[in-house]
Amino acid sequence: MINVHRNNQTFGPYTMEALKTYVESGKILMTDRAQMANSTFTSTVGDILKSQNISVNIQNKGDIVSQIKSLGKELIIPKWDFIKNDLFK
Repeated sequence: MINVHRNNQTFGPYTMEALKTYVESGKILMTDRAQMANSTFTSTVGDILKSQNISVNIQNKGDIVSQIKSLGKELIIPKWDFIKNDLFK
């Protein structure tokens, strides 16, 4: 079982197969931090999948604009950062 860490939040635990599915759909990134449930060592999702000899086929979301839209603006620039830093002024 693997826990995934992003933006100071922890998600999971996921089985290897579930993790692979989320990576392939773009919901979890290969560069997200991850940790095996029975370990204190953190690595990237990509490194963990590679260590288990699991290859993924990441779906292409098209051009860069389409990819950003599919990720969502909150993932890229959380609204809280704007509010906290008065960036809306």
